[in-house]
Amino acid sequence: MRHRAMSITGVRRHRLLILLLPVLLLVAFLLQSDSINILKIWSPRCATTTGSNGDAVSRNSSPHRISKVSMLFGKNDLYERALETHREHNEMHGYGMKVLREQLTDGYWNKLLYILSLLVEELAKPPTRRIEWFMWVDAHVVLLNPQIPLDIFLPVQDNNFRETHFIGTRNDGDFVPSVFFIHVHPWSIKLLVKAMAVPMIDELAELGSAMDRRALSYILDETEFRDSVIYQPWHWFHESFSSNAKEGSDRRGTLLAQFPSNLKAARWKQLADCLDRLHRIEENTAIPFEDTFYLEETERFWELARDVNFMLLVTKQLQKGLTEWNEDIAAASSRLEDVLSYDLDQKQQAMEAIEDVKKLVSTIQVPQRPVKEVDKGEWIEPP
Repeated sequence: MRHRAMSITGVRRHRLLILLLPVLLLVAFLLQSDSINILKIWSPRCATTTGSNGDAVSRNSSPHRISKVSMLFGKNDLYERALETHREHNEMHGYGMKVLREQLTDGYWNKLLYILSLLVEELAKPPTRRIEWFMWVDAHVVLLNPQIPLDIFLPVQDNNFRETHFIGTRNDGDFVPSVFFIHVHPWSIKLLVKAMAVPMIDELAELGSAMDRRALSYILDETEFRDSVIYQPWHWFHESFSSNAKEGSDRRGTLLAQFPSNLKAARWKQLADCLDRLHRIEENTAIPFEDTFYLEETERFWELARDVNFMLLVTKQLQKGLTEWNEDIAAASSRLEDVLSYDLDQKQQAMEAIEDVKKLVSTIQVPQRPVKEVDKGEWIEPP
């Protein structure tokens, strides 16, 4: 198991309360109508309209109400052009877009504070009028293919995924904060508040310069939150523009291209080249969803997630049916939990975990217990 438990007691709990007070006051301030208009702008492409009864009405057949969120301070023409690439996508699918234009605080917490304020704002509305999911996109994220709907990345609303509240990606095992989905739910508020409190509640946490990213990654890995997190394949959101435009590529039609700061000085030229090429060869990137790799890969991903979840339930029921605790079943159950929380983006590992459980189940005999006969109300031994 890769659990890490963070205890918050005594002095640490007191420090957390001290930290949360200004955070909550700031959120309350942001929700005041006079200030919120200064801090964010709504794209004219709202995800929903309002019906005669005041309920949210989707403009399309999307099963989710989604809004993108980003931030951009100061003047940066390339980033403005990158954000503008989302316009057609938003209009086509009915997504809103909110962009923070003024800093809320010094340092690294603007992103998390802004998302937190939007979550509080939405949760204050009746459920039928709320945005359901926010998709965070950094300003350097370019929308390549407007034909790809965002719903394919979100869980269907059934018992398998009703406790899923965060969907992200990793690169070489490290959380990538450039693009992620966060559910409008009290769980998400608790996640962000605790992430911002990490420097106060765990002085040993090594956050480095990218404090917000590392703090969020740190909390996502905690026992309290990990079961509600799903990681998806990195290439779904982070394919390079050059491979996207290549004719005959297996991954033509990619949704996004990214140009993060770790590209250093080269990112400005690469971003400019991408935006220029996108303008010239738009017909080559706007590929119908049905003709892209997303159709098959996303369907298989969610099928695999359901299979892992089902086998996890099998191991738990099997353990209950035994008269003695079985360490092999416990280990198999633990591995499946890790797959759900960490390794769904690693298809081979997930499939191997399922096959191992199937083999284990076939070798274990569950003793038959007395069965109550309903009509007579008597206990009978099965033959």
